[in-house]
Amino acid sequence: MVAMIFLMLATAGDCVFLRTAVDAGAVVAADDVERGACPDRPVPAKLRYDARRHVAVARAAMTRGEALGRVYVPARSAVMAGDRITMVSRVGHVAVSQEVVALQPAEATQRLFVRDGDGRVVLAPRLAAGARR
Repeated sequence: MVAMIFLMLATAGDCVFLRTAVDAGAVVAADDVERGACPDRPVPAKLRYDARRHVAVARAAMTRGEALGRVYVPARSAVMAGDRITMVSRVGHVAVSQEVVALQPAEATQRLFVRDGDGRVVLAPRLAAGARR
């Protein structure tokens, strides 16, 4: 069963090129690419979909300006699955902070599931409004 078709065709003649070099296994997001005219030759698949983290990942190390073909690359989330974040709970003047691991990607102001140091999965209140990657 296919969970999601991630790399979708863009408009005809509109290809994606890397703005910066990336290492093998690195997440490639919309701010890492730019659009341009497609090369005359076919472009082999250079990205793979990581279903656990819901991101595009580089299959191999690539250089700046390398063509990725006609693919859709989503914007980077404020928090990605696997990121270590600090969860802060406040009651009155008391604030308790705890290091947790995000279990899903999330944007600023969204709630997300996290795993604490004891292995418990909890729903974190929400990301801070200014949360950025």
